[in-house]
Amino acid sequence: MDENNQDRKWPALVAVCGLPDLSRRKIRRILIMTKTSRRLWILAILNLIGVGIAAYQTQHFYALRAGVLGFKSFCNINTAINCDVVALSRYAELAFGLPLSSFAAGWFLGTLGIVLMGMLVEWRRDSLRLAFGMTAFATVFSMFYFYVMAGVLNTFCLLCLLVDLVSISSLGILISLKSEWWSAEKTEFSKFKSLGITVAVAMGITVLTLKGMEPEQRDSGTMDLLVQEVLASPVLAVTVSDELPSVGPKNAPITIVEFADFQCPGCKTGAMFVGMLLKRYPEQIRFIFRNYPLDAECNKNVPQKMHPVACEAARLVYCAHRQGKFHDAFETLFENQAKLTPGSVAEFLAPLGLNMDELKTCTSSSEAELSIMKDVEEASRLGAVSTPTFFINGHKMEGALPLAAWDRIITQLLKK
Repeated sequence: MDENNQDRKWPALVAVCGLPDLSRRKIRRILIMTKTSRRLWILAILNLIGVGIAAYQTQHFYALRAGVLGFKSFCNINTAINCDVVALSRYAELAFGLPLSSFAAGWFLGTLGIVLMGMLVEWRRDSLRLAFGMTAFATVFSMFYFYVMAGVLNTFCLLCLLVDLVSISSLGILISLKSEWWSAEKTEFSKFKSLGITVAVAMGITVLTLKGMEPEQRDSGTMDLLVQEVLASPVLAVTVSDELPSVGPKNAPITIVEFADFQCPGCKTGAMFVGMLLKRYPEQIRFIFRNYPLDAECNKNVPQKMHPVACEAARLVYCAHRQGKFHDAFETLFENQAKLTPGSVAEFLAPLGLNMDELKTCTSSSEAELSIMKDVEEASRLGAVSTPTFFINGHKMEGALPLAAWDRIITQLLKK
């Protein structure tokens, strides 16, 4: 249909549809405005999603470092995609112990605010100009962080990739809205100032609010005393053998030996901290595990029955080690600590791909009993009478200290 025919039929179409007597140009402008509004709402929703993801990342950051998250996050898929490794790295922390993700949440919230302001025609040009600048910066930063994950950490964070996707998608929408904000007209300083203040306030409130997610920890003074107490303790000759269950390189500068009981709540907390340390210092730490079940059945130093499945669990982990599955068994039993009952412990190890017949034979053997006896004797020689007890390069440490204390101790030892 040619242009003249369209012009002749337009009044009739308007009359039939009951539309007001508007020119085609005005109708087209209304349709464009409707399309613009739809894109602005999509942009707002994207930034709201960004706020949610970044807020969850912040909660994950604080919980992980406080040792209350558990052994594995839902986004730990394999060695290539592991949120915990990224969250425990120094690249996840911006300044003063504040996670980068909390600032990202504030950034997205600020962008959301100015996009909503852009819904108003009189604020649209200046709002979208600032939104474009912020989103472009966020996209460049996302590219840098992608490089860090790919080239430095060699591990990707699934949640970080989702944040990157939000930033890139938002930038694409703003580019498609270029006609709304790209012009020779100068930006109104008063409006730009108001928008900037809105972003700053949104970021400040978000960071402080999310800080409230951090579990309460010991004060710095107490932490310093704990660290100094450990480092000032004498260096003991702790037995280290390739036959013992271990994780990490044999030539690592830091060796952590733990005596633990699989029914000890403090041991579970300690195990989670050790897991974080192994992710944070994969080349600097070797972790060696020794059984110290708090039950008279297999520990001569315990006068009575205390933990009914501790000895059974100890034998099973030793036998899983014989099949090359120590670390998986170690984390699985601690993860399911509250569910362990006499005679059922092996069931939790079945999904690990162990030879269950071989495992059963091993747990009934004198070899498994002898391994526990040797661990108990070593604990007695070193003066370990409670669980968990750690020896960090020979320095004795009792109990599960906070991750921050572990970090300080390891940093000091690495300097020696």
